[in-house]
Amino acid sequence: MAKKYIYRDINLAFEKHPLTGDVVSATDVEAIKKSLRNLVMTDLYDVPFNPEKGTSLNGSLFENFTPITTEFLKTKINEMIDLYEPRIQVQKIVIFQKDDQNALEVSIYFKILDLNRFEDITIFVERTR
Repeated sequence: MAKKYIYRDINLAFEKHPLTGDVVSATDVEAIKKSLRNLVMTDLYDVPFNPEKGTSLNGSLFENFTPITTEFLKTKINEMIDLYEPRIQVQKIVIFQKDDQNALEVSIYFKILDLNRFEDITIFVERTR
């Protein structure tokens, strides 16, 4: 009997399953983490007809990073997750600035509601220019 998954999403890498040739799907915790990564990496004006959807995380890499910037980003990330990811409850968001690498490290600690399980994800964002 096949395992029953609570959550199943399409894998955006569109990798092929080696035996069936179908697109590999992301399940349960992996699906939620991929969804969180997509939400956090979505920038303002990236989504057609919904310009407010986004965190402006990439744009903040080119600004002076202050505690106000940190709180603004935490608020935007939390709003995005509350609106578009009802499967989880955010426990804490931590943002570290990596000056020497011109990058940010965003860690999100969350609880998966239906699985009653605590997880975390760390997303590393860096400038490409």
